[in-house]
Amino acid sequence: MSLRRIILLFLLFVCLVFGFFYFVLPKSSNFYIAPTATTIPTKNLAILQETSTPVSSPTPTIETPTPEPITYYTVQPGDTLTGIANKFNISWIDLANFNKITNPNFLEIGQQLKISSNQEDYKNIDPYYVDQIYKAQEGEKHILIVLSEQMLYTYEGDTRIKGYLISSGTANYPTVTGVFKIWVKFETTPMSGEGYNIPKVPYTMYFFGDYAIHGADWHNNFGTPMSHGCVNMRVEDAEEVFKWAEVGTIVQVIP
Repeated sequence: MSLRRIILLFLLFVCLVFGFFYFVLPKSSNFYIAPTATTIPTKNLAILQETSTPVSSPTPTIETPTPEPITYYTVQPGDTLTGIANKFNISWIDLANFNKITNPNFLEIGQQLKISSNQEDYKNIDPYYVDQIYKAQEGEKHILIVLSEQMLYTYEGDTRIKGYLISSGTANYPTVTGVFKIWVKFETTPMSGEGYNIPKVPYTMYFFGDYAIHGADWHNNFGTPMSHGCVNMRVEDAEEVFKWAEVGTIVQVIP
């Protein structure tokens, strides 16, 4: 190719390029479009805090029924007057008097006992067995225990047979008072309670619940209250009374 032809082709190319930019592209066009920053106006954002005051619902009122002042307890097998009284936090003496019980040593199974929730009901009532003076039949065996003398006396009718020195219950464990009957006898029997456990207590005669006349070989302070409520005797004295008395023999305990 000749030099002239090359030059002509070059000039033609230049003309085409110039014509393209001049006639084809709009004159307002720019090859670089600068981004414009958009200013976003800030707003005050209010944070709304919801506050709620709790509404307390009214507490329902539960009406407690007023207990009946007088209820009834049915005597069960193995019950004693002391045990029943302890269930209702009253004294067995009040319970006996309130129910006109003349001999608390004998309760019948199924017997109905009145129980009052009003302590005032137990006041100012006539005693029915406490501090009674027992009137023995002619020749009838009976035992009189005088706590103030710390003595036990055996009688046949109105005749005193013999007297024995004893140790009754202490102030914390007083011996019961009243008129009772020996309801069971054991030549030896175990006894246990608060602070004691004796496997063989000699010549034991129960006369009211777990109160008994029995021999005591663990002390020799007769004439002074020493027991947990029972009537302690010298072993030889207890043996003598044990052989003389029978089941059913009256035992009267007075202050």
